[in-house]
Formats: sequence, C-alpha cells, structure tokens
Amino acid sequence: MRLIPIENGQQLDAEAGRQYIAFINDLDQRLGRHIPLTEGFRSPERQKHLYDSWRAGVPGYNPAYSPADPRANHLRGRCVDIGGGVGITSSVAHQTARAIAPAYGYSFNVPGEGWHAEYVGGATLIAPEGITFSFGRPAPAPAPATPQESEEDTMRFTLIAGRLTGWKAPYILDAEDGKRRALSAQELAIYRNRPFGKLPEVGDQDQAAFDLIPKKEGSK
Repeated sequence: MRLIPIENGQQLDAEAGRQYIAFINDLDQRLGRHIPLTEGFRSPERQKHLYDSWRAGVPGYNPAYSPADPRANHLRGRCVDIGGGVGITSSVAHQTARAIAPAYGYSFNVPGEGWHAEYVGGATLIAPEGITFSFGRPAPAPAPATPQESEEDTMRFTLIAGRLTGWKAPYILDAEDGKRRALSAQELAIYRNRPFGKLPEVGDQDQAAFDLIPKKEGSK
C-alpha cells in the first residue's frame, strides 16, 4: 500500500486517492462548494480505539470493525468518510455524490452511514497522476503523524452538567432526540483516556434549564 496526502491531514491509497480527488472535483462543481474529507486511512491503533469504544457503548461511536477484521477497509486507505452534509442521505449533496460515485470507482455501500464510501474499482472515469483539487483548493499538505478525530466521532452529542445531591454530574445530551442521560463511570474513564482527542469541556448548566431537559428512559 502506498499512501498519498489528500487534505485535512488525511491520506488514502494512491489509486483510491487519485480517484477520490477526481470524484470530489466533479461533486464540487455540481454543488458549487468544496466537500471536505473528514477521514481516510486509519492506523490499527485508531481502528481499535473506535472498535473498543463502540463495543463499550460509548455514545457517539458508530459500529466499527476490529482491526483484525478483513472488512476494516480504512486500514487499507480505500474508503472515506465525507463531510459537507453528504452524510444526510436526504440531502442534495448525498444524492448527487451517490449518483456520480460509481464512475470514479466509489460506492456508498454501508447502510446507515451516508458519509461513508468505499473504493471498489471499476471506474469509467480515470484520474491522471498528480491530480489536485480544482475548486479553489491549495495543493494537499503532507499528513501529520497523528490522525485527526473523525467527524462521526464528535458530532452526535455534547456534554452538559447538572447538580444531583450537591455535586456536578456529567450528562450526555443526545443531538438526535434532545434527551439527557447520565454519563457512566466507565464511559467517563474511556473519554478521559482516549488517544484521539480530549474530553470535551463540561459547561455549567443553569439548574432550572437543566431540569427541563427530558431524560432518557432509565437515566437519573
């Protein structure tokens, strides 16, 4: 596997990367804006972090394959997580991306993950060597040593705090249903020790406003 830099510190397999840039150039022109890459190649350590967090039930983590699973294609730099609203399957961005992706060898083939596409080959439009982004983007910069946190890891919840029996308790506020749930000791320990980003700050919450937030079933 030979990795090449794409953007935002991300890398892809050379062939998959060239085809991805050509795909996004086409998509950018159709949408009139640049659609960013949020994650490409993953190290085995990062894949294990995502897998362990999902298995532990940490909120905000989607199902992920074990690093030992041959289906973990992020390890081979041949799949992408795409930002810019592409993850919303009802959006124009997603529908346009899905329609043109096969011509560049990409497929949105993971149910429930509208942001995720894999390079499966069979492209009818072949990108040239040395292709770069054409929608007012600078040439790709070399990737840093440490991968960045994926958008899928961070966008589905926030941390808030309320007071229970006189102490400040951290809660998850789910962005999808607007309900709160107490953060367990195990979850808190995982967040404090995760290698790809610090625990978000827990802001002070007005107690009256906090009490009005509906609780998830079974939460304190």
